[in-house]
Amino acid sequence: WFFTHPELWDRYRDAYAALAARLADEPRVVGFEVMNEPYWGTAGITEFEPARLAPFYERVAAGLRAAAPGRWVALEPSVAHNLGLGTELPRFGAGEVYAPHYYPAVTELGNYEGDTAAIARDFDSIVAEARRLGAPWLVGEAGIVNDRPRAADYLRDLLSACDARFGSVTLWDYARGGVGSWGLIDENGAPHAIVE
Repeated sequence: WFFTHPELWDRYRDAYAALAARLADEPRVVGFEVMNEPYWGTAGITEFEPARLAPFYERVAAGLRAAAPGRWVALEPSVAHNLGLGTELPRFGAGEVYAPHYYPAVTELGNYEGDTAAIARDFDSIVAEARRLGAPWLVGEAGIVNDRPRAADYLRDLLSACDARFGSVTLWDYARGGVGSWGLIDENGAPHAIVE
């Protein structure tokens, strides 16, 4: 519904630009992600990004660049990217960063078996998408439920794949969480075994 009502985009842009203006001089803020895991709703999966998401991104990104010059604007493909679909977003503009999330099914549903080749293929696809988009890239969000078998191996292999491609990743979730959560630290602020 939201993506068929451009008048709401202006309100979204204006609210986000006000926040960006307040943070424009904050040295710990490098940029702003326009929307977390955009969902295609009633649109067709392949039509959503070029017909609805891209125009929304263009409008909001312009407001963010005006409010916080020099800060990155991170653009994420639709959540369908987590299902293995490539992005249909058009080429990016200056200061825009391709920031897909990376959650293969093993991170939520199963056991990581050490398939570094699969991670490498996925990261090669992300790099190829970024090149087509004419943009730098980072994995905007990745992680694994902290009690999954070999979760620490998965994080190590994920970070190695990213490093091998000169990329960056933001891990979900650096918050206090118990065993069985996405949290990297426990309720007392100590690292879970996954990050040791």
